Amino acid sequence: MQEDDSEKLPKEFIEFINRFLKEFASNIPVDEIGNTKIHSFGFSFGPDGKPVIHKLNKENDFQTPFTDLIEYSDHYEIIMDTPGITSDDQVKIMVEDLELRLLAVNGDIRYRNKIPFKKKVDKNITALLKNRTLIITVPIKN
Repeated sequence: MQEDDSEKLPKEFIEFINRFLKEFASNIPVDEIGNTKIHSFGFSFGPDGKPVIHKLNKENDFQTPFTDLIEYSDHYEIIMDTPGITSDDQVKIMVEDLELRLLAVNGDIRYRNKIPFKKKVDKNITALLKNRTLIITVPIKN
């Protein structure tokens, strides 16, 4: 983004980002020797349109990967952004009738997600990990 592009963003958004960065910087937890305990952070927008901040702790927290769920007539396609996950053996996917659960771990990079479905699904899924993105295809039961 170029400096003059900020005029194109809504004023409320810019004010939120400025408040967030000031508050976040003043509240970063540190351990006894001064290392930060925040692994990363992100934000999303809730159903009310207001931003929700996600702070992630290095030691205990799992991240919820950014996820898109697309429903087709015969299957669901799930696309998850999973940076740091480099091989299929770091990923575990469990499927029940109305839910998919994901666990992906590579050292201190840890993802967990639970995705509910509106329709019953088949357990014969396909998954492809490519360029830090996990693409899962889940057939819908007839």
